[in-house]
Amino acid sequence: MNFIIIIIINITAACEQLAPTEYVKRHDGLAKIIHQRQAEVAELIDDKSPYYQYTPANELENENFKLCWNRTIG
Repeated sequence: MNFIIIIIINITAACEQLAPTEYVKRHDGLAKIIHQRQAEVAELIDDKSPYYQYTPANELENENFKLCWNRTIG
């Protein structure tokens, strides 16, 4: 029983360190898929690479749309 409690304590202690990085990885993984689809629909990219190989540009723009990646809105 003490062994299980120690494991739980170790996991919860590490959450403060792991949560920010793991959350960002998950968030960015999904956001890349959305970014790629929006860029395709807005005709900002022609590349039809698989979503897992797609690397978003910081900024894509044409005369009708401007699509940014990983920017703070404020």
